[in-house]
Amino acid sequence: MAKRDVWVQVGRKTVSADSIKSFDYSDLHCLLVKVTGEREPLEVRTRVLWSESQYSADHATRYAASTVPEVVARGLLEAVAACAADGGHWLLSFEDNRARTEASWVRSELGRAGLPPQRREYAAPARTAEDDERGGN
Repeated sequence: MAKRDVWVQVGRKTVSADSIKSFDYSDLHCLLVKVTGEREPLEVRTRVLWSESQYSADHATRYAASTVPEVVARGLLEAVAACAADGGHWLLSFEDNRARTEASWVRSELGRAGLPPQRREYAAPARTAEDDERGGN
C-alpha cells in the first residue's frame, strides 16, 4: 500500500479512491460512481427509513436528505480528501449513524498491527495545510 491509501466500498465492491473517475447524480434514486476497470458504473442507492411508526415524518425527511445522490457525492469527495490529508490507510463505507438521523461516509483505519479497524464518524482532517505551513502539529 502507498503511504496514503484510501479504499471505498461501493455496493458489493471495494475500489481504490484513485480509480474513481467521476460521479453521476442525475438519477434521484442513486449515485453512479464510474470506476477505472469497470464497464458499468457502481451504485450507491438512496435510502429511506421504513419503520414510520418509530420515526417522525421530520426525522425521516432529514434522514432522506442525507442520502440524496448529490449530497452523497460531495460527502465522498470530502471524506477521501480528509483521509488523504491524514495519511495512513483508510476504508470508507456509506453507513447510518447510531441515531439513524443521517447516513454518511464512515472511515475505518486499516493496518493497525493486526488490530481490528478503528471506526470513526466522518471528521475533518486532523491537520490542515495551514498547520503544516506554521509548523504546528
